[in-house]
Amino acid sequence: MRPRLWRGWAALLCGLWWMLVAQALPDGERELRQARFTAEDGATVDVALPDTWGLRGRAMQGSGRYELQLEMTGPIAGAWSLYLPRVSSHHDIRVNGVLLQSQHGRVPRQHPEPAVVAVPAGLLQPGSNHVEVVVDYGIRGGLSRVWAGPSDLVRKHAARDHAWESRLPQALNLVALTLALTMLLLWLQRREDGVLGSFSLLASIACARNLAYFDQGFSLPEPWPDLLFFFAQVLSAYLLARLALAASDVKPRALRRLADGLTPVLLLLGCAAAATGSIVLARRWLYPSLLLLLAPAVLLLLAQAWRQRGWIVAAVALGAAAVSVAGFHDYFYSLGQLSIEGHLLLPDAAPIFLMVFGVWRLRGLVLALARGERLNRLLESRIEQRTRALHRANGVKSAFLAAASHDLRQPILAVSLMVGMARQRATDADQEGLLNRAQQGLDGLQRFMSELLDLSRLSTGAVKAKVVEVPLQPLLDELALHLRTEADAKDLELRIRPTPLSVRTDPTLIAQVLRNLSGNAVRHTERGGVLVLARPRRGQVWLEVWDTGPGIPADQREAIFDEFVRLGSSASGTPGWGLGLAIVRQSLQLLRHPLELDSRPGSGSRFRVRLPRA
Repeated sequence: MRPRLWRGWAALLCGLWWMLVAQALPDGERELRQARFTAEDGATVDVALPDTWGLRGRAMQGSGRYELQLEMTGPIAGAWSLYLPRVSSHHDIRVNGVLLQSQHGRVPRQHPEPAVVAVPAGLLQPGSNHVEVVVDYGIRGGLSRVWAGPSDLVRKHAARDHAWESRLPQALNLVALTLALTMLLLWLQRREDGVLGSFSLLASIACARNLAYFDQGFSLPEPWPDLLFFFAQVLSAYLLARLALAASDVKPRALRRLADGLTPVLLLLGCAAAATGSIVLARRWLYPSLLLLLAPAVLLLLAQAWRQRGWIVAAVALGAAAVSVAGFHDYFYSLGQLSIEGHLLLPDAAPIFLMVFGVWRLRGLVLALARGERLNRLLESRIEQRTRALHRANGVKSAFLAAASHDLRQPILAVSLMVGMARQRATDADQEGLLNRAQQGLDGLQRFMSELLDLSRLSTGAVKAKVVEVPLQPLLDELALHLRTEADAKDLELRIRPTPLSVRTDPTLIAQVLRNLSGNAVRHTERGGVLVLARPRRGQVWLEVWDTGPGIPADQREAIFDEFVRLGSSASGTPGWGLGLAIVRQSLQLLRHPLELDSRPGSGSRFRVRLPRA
């Protein structure tokens, strides 16, 4: 860790010490540390405060009376108060025989409570003043030191203790609960992350339990409070074990089986104890069994921290160890084996550990997002490079095809003229047949070069659309003349429905699209017929070509619009080069006219072009 970071941590710790310790030292207050205790049976003993019944072998339940002497010298100015950091919630407090405070309305809590008692002016006299405290405990009996002094000093002392023991844990747990709920929402979107799920559930349960512990208005009929706290403790230990398993590279099956097996047993025992009214006793004897889950979980996290050797991972492991130590402390504190002036540590340790762990997970998420963004930028850069390379290659290909088709058209035309002249001079039928076949091949080659030139011009952007109002009937008449001979040769019914409709489009491009779609339909249909029609629909005109051909399989309906793709044409002997539909797609993309294809294999196909109506 860098020296600057060390100095920052040191300054923070010194500030916390000054705020929470140095400021808590009493100034002008008197501390009462000796008392005479009278038990229920009348036995009297002198005790030093703080007095914890469990530490001196006395039963933690029951009642008793403490008598203290407050020595005052000189005149007493202003109002005075007594501050008892730990006294039973059922108590009577008297000064010089006058009852100042009496509380007997609530069931004794699991831990003693602080009390501040105002002493009326004139009640305290110079010399010895008799203070009597009668207590009645349900558990953890005893009495803390008693502070006496001017009311403003005493109340500030009590407020500082309250902030340290109650307000600070409440704030920590509230922050940790907010973090837990946020990460729970993240986990609901990424349920495959076991670490995130275990952490969010653990933090939510633990922090909610701690906040309920400090909530003065949290009141349920017995035995529900004890049972719910017992459930929260057991589930917290279980989730901590699952969290360690999810976060560690080593995942012992024995710990997983122990957690999955021990947890339901403890929950069932807790329910049985609550039903028989012995939940407090059950908590005392069943809590040590949680060590079977906590100890291996902490060891797993420490081992993971050792493997990763990161300060944040080490802080997580140390936090888990601190939670375990705090759990042991609170267990012995609840048994009355620690000073009554102590307080529970889990409400402080648990949220700190959970916040450190949450920071670790959030740091991992942030690093993962940053890594993902870097990979996305790298991928976008590579895609852009590949796209530019493909555009260059496509441009080179289109330029080559355009040049080749243009340069080859002249020789092919010359050869075609010479073949025509040779046909006129043919003297026998064999020569004429050979020349006719040669002429057919040249005609097909000319059509191929023409289509290749059209496609290259569309690919390079040399074609510019000129949108005007175009009546459809002349295009349909020209189409009928173009396809009638081929349809009659195959004994197909060619139906072209007359229409008075006009559209806004490029007449040359739409005529080529209509020729290619209809020509494909005639070439690929062996029986039945081809229908060409135009329909008015909501300000548009649907130009449709129907056929009764073999149809197009669903997995090939995109591929047929690629260049040089022929579905079954080679095997069936159907002429064509696989360029017609590629020209159709690029022409319609240039015109921004949508194209729809509906086909049923074995029944035929329908191509629909949607054009704006004039």
